[in-house]
Amino acid sequence: MRKIFLPTDFSEISQNAARLAASIARKSGSSIFLFHLLNLPVDWDRVTVDKEKQFPELKALIANTKKRLEDYAQSDLFKGIKVDWEVYINDTIEHIVRHAETLQSDMIVMGTHGSSGFNELMLGSNTQKIVRYAACPVVAVHKLPDNYQLKDIALFSNFDGSENYKQLFDNALGLAKLFGAKLHLVKVLTPVDPENYDVGDIANVDGAEEVVRKDFVRIEYLRTVEEGIFDYIKKHKIDMVVMGTHGRTGLMRLIMGSVAEVVVNHSPVPVMVARV
Repeated sequence: MRKIFLPTDFSEISQNAARLAASIARKSGSSIFLFHLLNLPVDWDRVTVDKEKQFPELKALIANTKKRLEDYAQSDLFKGIKVDWEVYINDTIEHIVRHAETLQSDMIVMGTHGSSGFNELMLGSNTQKIVRYAACPVVAVHKLPDNYQLKDIALFSNFDGSENYKQLFDNALGLAKLFGAKLHLVKVLTPVDPENYDVGDIANVDGAEEVVRKDFVRIEYLRTVEEGIFDYIKKHKIDMVVMGTHGRTGLMRLIMGSVAEVVVNHSPVPVMVARV
């Protein structure tokens, strides 16, 4: 891992995402690209230098925001980490993700809620848009305890067509090895599925046997998939959830569609989501 793409709106939740990103960066030796999205009531790209004089408040706002972001990038939170930064003005989700791809980012770490223009960027279907467009895994963060430690990671799937999960597994395994964590491969079963731990061949890699634990969670009648996932998180003290999107079969499509959105927006722990 070489670069982490980190949005911030300076809120507490964005601070949580930044703390996790900084922790991963230190463990992996990655750099961080820190950015802030500033929404203005005018198309600033079309405002000439002469016309900027007509908008002194906006010009001051841009300058102050850049200074604030620069100070944040140089704060103790990122001490010892190479941090580049940029303020994007009136940008779209598609363009922001394109920036991440152009920078060859290996991971996007972001808060799931925000207090300004990031409300629309981070919530609901827009979270799924970021995942859909992003070429790299997205780690969504809401709550993060002060004493947060990454000890147990859980990848939830029914592992149908498990070869599609190879890259997602490799990302999760990489994090587990960085932090000395255990990786739970949790097979999601319907009420009629026979009990089994079959996750295919994705875990057949050198060194995985020391890290991986195969398990399952059964979604009982009258219960939702996300309830089963949240119960597993609580029971096994999971510190990060990993999920893939765009599964091929019915249950997987259900899990990685609306359920993934619920998990991302309401999980008590960070969630890594990536296309498979």
